[in-house]
Amino acid sequence: MTTAIWCSFLGKNPFDVATGGLGASVPAMFGSPVVAQSPSLAVLYARGVPAWRARRTGLAPNEPAPDLATRVAERGAPPSVLDDLAAVEAMVRPHATSVFVGRCFTDDEGTFAISVYRRDTLTLRVGIGEQYYAGFQVSGHAPSGTVVVEPHLLRRVCVNGATAAVRDTAHTYARWSPTDTEGDLATSVTRAMSGEVFPVVAADLARATAIRRPEIATLRARRLLRIADDVAAAIQRALVGEADSLFGLLQAITRVARDHRDLRTALSLERQAGRLVARLIDQPQDERAIALPLAPV
Repeated sequence: MTTAIWCSFLGKNPFDVATGGLGASVPAMFGSPVVAQSPSLAVLYARGVPAWRARRTGLAPNEPAPDLATRVAERGAPPSVLDDLAAVEAMVRPHATSVFVGRCFTDDEGTFAISVYRRDTLTLRVGIGEQYYAGFQVSGHAPSGTVVVEPHLLRRVCVNGATAAVRDTAHTYARWSPTDTEGDLATSVTRAMSGEVFPVVAADLARATAIRRPEIATLRARRLLRIADDVAAAIQRALVGEADSLFGLLQAITRVARDHRDLRTALSLERQAGRLVARLIDQPQDERAIALPLAPV
């Protein structure tokens, strides 16, 4: 089992800015009328969040997370990876006050992931109470030199993240090696931050609420979900209480991804979740295998 190390990006520690796994909901809770009228609840958050952060990250409550680029460099990343990370940071920095970092960590094998979301009015809503932040994710593997930039969604309440399956590959950038790239980095980041792809994604998610949930065993047999037995069992447990729809399955898969300790597995699950929704909406009876994840996770 690899060890995940929480890091900072844009000079932001996810737990300080958005309390990491709780998304942007906790800062909103602190300023909400409910908390303002309940001092005991405010104290609970003030004491509980740092303690939870310490348990989740292994960092002391007031200890800053290490810089991501430094950690990636320590794991043998070629200059091209560091250049891509620096370029993304430079593009997003002018908008730093309107974004938050929802995930930022690497593991001891050099796999890393950073997700950045708009905290302003650019959100998706799917039905009542289902709100998503729109943004992008940067992930890759330091030693091999791979970097992938792709649209990403964050469910506000339960902070489940999923890669947005888009029909236009111009929304995705991939560096397969120091000299082999696909797509344009600036275009991918700019389009993700503009939210131009998300009306399509929002329509897909809305349609997913009306499609009956397929069985995990059927999806695995058709190679539409490529997961290990223990992950399948975890998803089946997570389905308890979810709606009997494709949307409910998406939530269960991304919840398991959120809680999984292995970063490579988590990234793979998020990509499969997004692509599964798009595939089953476009071709509900399609017997072909779903496309392989874009990144080598």
